[in-house]
Amino acid sequence: MVQNSIPVFPCNCFCYINNVKQWNACNRYCPDGDIPGVEPGNNPKCDYTLPL
Repeated sequence: MVQNSIPVFPCNCFCYINNVKQWNACNRYCPDGDIPGVEPGNNPKCDYTLPL
């Protein structure tokens, strides 16, 4: 059985938590309230909206 790769949705993003880079959902703010950074290599058209 062939495993299908899970698509990256919508992007790989990250936050710095206690000066440690950690993965974070792109549509969620970082724990400290900052907007997450987007990992290089993502599709440039990847878009996400943060909750208002």
